[in-house]
Amino acid sequence: MDSAEAGAEKGTRRCLAFGSGAIDHEIGEQVCVTPSPHALGAARQAALTTSAQHAREIESKNLQVEALQYSADRVFEQFDQCDPKNRLVADSLEERLNQKLAELHAAR
Repeated sequence: MDSAEAGAEKGTRRCLAFGSGAIDHEIGEQVCVTPSPHALGAARQAALTTSAQHAREIESKNLQVEALQYSADRVFEQFDQCDPKNRLVADSLEERLNQKLAELHAAR
């Protein structure tokens, strides 16, 4: 069903229509407008701020992964040094190791 038919069903015979030429012209005009020095400065500052924030987020994520890797390594060393005959301690350490490895995997 086209828009004219939809309008006819509602009791009107008109539909809203406009050409794309006016839109193309206005967009072309806006693209060609020279930005002011203040706008350029603000855009530059926004880009720098966003870039710095992104770098901080990456560094924070890397530190989190590093801390989780250290924690998993320590639990693995404890598990590795555990006497296999002491099943209660070995099971507990194995559970902690699996938990740390899952956290590390999720962070990466």
